[in-house]
Amino acid sequence: MPDPNGNNDSFSAADIDVDVYLEARNQEFLYNSLPTIFYIGFLSVMGLVGNSVVFMVYYRRYHASSAMRYYVLVMSVTDLLTNAQILPAEVLEMRFYNTFRWGWACRIFRQTRSFLVGLSTLLLVAVAVDRQQVCSLKLKNIVKLPVTTACL
Repeated sequence: MPDPNGNNDSFSAADIDVDVYLEARNQEFLYNSLPTIFYIGFLSVMGLVGNSVVFMVYYRRYHASSAMRYYVLVMSVTDLLTNAQILPAEVLEMRFYNTFRWGWACRIFRQTRSFLVGLSTLLLVAVAVDRQQVCSLKLKNIVKLPVTTACL
């Protein structure tokens, strides 16, 4: 039946199967999200390469047990996990925006993301406190044991 406005090519969700409709909406969302997906993919690849290099350099070259070495190592591992698991999960969620049917995976991705973002935030605060103590002559530097405990 033609549309009252004269459009013969329009359709409604009641005229077709719901799965077909949702898949069409997924394709439309995917088409609109392609620049974002490519950007996230680029960031993920660059993050994996960059954080792997940082981890290797700080693990193999810097053997002095300084607080900054521990912070950098833990931060690089945290970022590696983020780039290896969270960013591809975001791309997967964008791909199946309307039909993402793996509820357990969604919960795991969200919990892991919350944990890693919280850990990164705490590490940046710890680095800021450490740098403040180094720059201040009145405060004693953080010793190795609390740093390793904080990183664990």
